[in-house]
Amino acid sequence: MGTDERCMAWIKDEIGRAVGLPPEIGGIPLDEIGATGLGLRASVEASIKYCDFDLKGARVVVQGFGSVGKHAARFLGEKGAVLIAACDSRETIFNPKGIDVERLIALKNSGKNVRDYADAVRATASGGATATGSASPAGSAAAGGLHIVLAGKDLCDYLKPDDFRAAGTPSK
Repeated sequence: MGTDERCMAWIKDEIGRAVGLPPEIGGIPLDEIGATGLGLRASVEASIKYCDFDLKGARVVVQGFGSVGKHAARFLGEKGAVLIAACDSRETIFNPKGIDVERLIALKNSGKNVRDYADAVRATASGGATATGSASPAGSAAAGGLHIVLAGKDLCDYLKPDDFRAAGTPSK
């Protein structure tokens, strides 16, 4: 966890072999194409068969909207899931109507943070929402890592269960 193509090149220099290398030395740009995020979507699709749960319309939270989380959100969105909250090491944002994943990815790729996304509110650890201030949800992305929450299966501390249900959708 926490390695990128440059780190993998260092490992190759040390031990003579590695995967996940940068394209300049013959690798496939896994970070750029989002291979791990695609793998997460495949895992979700395999798991969902056993959960009586439909990915289309599912409300999704990505805790750790970085090099893997942004691609996971994109690939889940392609299957009809709706991103309603995301956080990075700086902030948590929330919009029950959905967050434009491509716009948020472009923002992150430009060097900004999720807090710079205009069409969402900042969620607080106490369960409220504010247009100013910062959030510190338990186990936030600041500690590193990725957490994907699918509606009602594992709720984040700062969101209420009803926030995950589309209008008229019963809880499962």
